[in-house]
Formats: sequence, C-alpha cells, structure tokens
Amino acid sequence: MERDTHPKIYEFAGFRLEEGQSRLLYQDKAVTLKPKILDLLIFLVKKRGQLIAKDELMKEIWPDAIVEENNITVSMSILRKALGDAVGNQFIETVPRRGYRFIASVTEILPEHPSASELHQDFESEPQDEPIDSVAIIPLEAPDRDANVEYLSEGITESIINILSRIPKLRVLACSTVLRLDRKNIDPQLAGRNLKVKAVNVIRVIRLNDNLIIRSELVKVSDGSQLWGEQYNRDPSNILAIQEEIERRRGDYQY
Repeated sequence: MERDTHPKIYEFAGFRLEEGQSRLLYQDKAVTLKPKILDLLIFLVKKRGQLIAKDELMKEIWPDAIVEENNITVSMSILRKALGDAVGNQFIETVPRRGYRFIASVTEILPEHPSASELHQDFESEPQDEPIDSVAIIPLEAPDRDANVEYLSEGITESIINILSRIPKLRVLACSTVLRLDRKNIDPQLAGRNLKVKAVNVIRVIRLNDNLIIRSELVKVSDGSQLWGEQYNRDPSNILAIQEEIERRRGDYQY
C-alpha cells in the first residue's frame, strides 16, 4: 500500500497510529503487527466512517498477491484482537456480505517535518535487510487428498529444489525434510523459523473442474511479507509444460 506524501498520525482510544513510522502504539507501548495488518489498519482509519467492500480491500492491501476472501477475514480477526475489539466491535464494524467500516472516533495530526539530522539518525538506525540465503519449498496437502494432485505438487517441489540448488551460497532444504511437516494448514513464518531458513516457498495445487489451479508464493520469514507470487490455471493434460513454466518463473527470482 502506498503511503501519502505527507504521512499523518492518528489517535483513537489510547492508540497512536504513526503512518510515517509504520507503527502502532498503545499508551506509548509498541503493538506488534505484521506489515500487511498494519497497512490494513491504516487504510481502515483513513477511510473511517465509510463502508469498504472486500474487493476494495483486496485491491488496496494485496494488489500483487493471490488472496482468497478468507484471508481478509483472518487478517481482520488478527487486527481486532490486537485492538482489543473482541467485544462489541467498538473499532471495526462488519456489514454482512458487504464489507467493513472503522467506527471509532479518530483525531488526525499532521506531524512536524523532521530535521536533516533526525532523518540521518533514523536512516542509520534502520536495520538493513538480510539477504535470502536459505529457503524451503513446501507443497501443501491437497484438500481432498487427490493422489494425482499431490504427485504433481511434490514433483513441482522437487523440480524447483533442483533449480535453486544450483544457485551459489543458497541453502535449499531437501524435499524429504519438508515432507515431514504437517502441511494441511501451514504457517509459512512458523515453518520457516522451525526449519531455520530465511524464506519459504509455499506450493498449493487445487483441482477445479477440468483445470488445475497452481499457486506459488515466496514468503520472507522475518516479517511475513510476500517476496514473489504467481498463479497458474492450466489443463492437467500438459503437466510437463506446467512444471517447466513454474521452474522458469521461479528461477528468475534474484536471491
């Protein structure tokens, strides 16, 4: 989500949302939120009082990602929990089958422009991103336990592992390691921490009527952000072509 040229500060019910610093405080104590959840809160607060449709949320918060409607429900639940909004919906109102509305009273503050020395200090204190030097490729289990779908999913996984293993200084976990995981409802961040890798590539294959929907997403373990994502809708009769396309696209990502 793009930030305004002049980011603002929003205060409501003891919370202080600092858009420019990308942080949320409650009574001067930091509230830990994943980047996309923070983006969701900023967007809701900016549009306070307005009904926001789910399609608009998906377009604004996840413009380049493959997102199901359930992702919005889960993200909204996480945000409500962080705000202590479990009782009475005092901050976020759900309008059934239509969308959401931020209903709390908000005070908007335009911060003073920082001095050049403050900007320099902020820049120097900002930690530099660590390079992605390790990755796990995880195929999710097919919802209906379709053996053909799982075979394709694991085949794609092995092909990607073979390609990435050729990249110097990149540690790629063996397929046998990731297949020992519970792959039904996996949390990429948690799995990545347990496997001690910097990124996790989740592969999901779903059979829809006569086609296969294949989703591939690379997630950064440190903050849960998406580094790369693609979706393919293909005829299952040409499985080799599907694998080759995914291998080619996946191999293009620069580590």
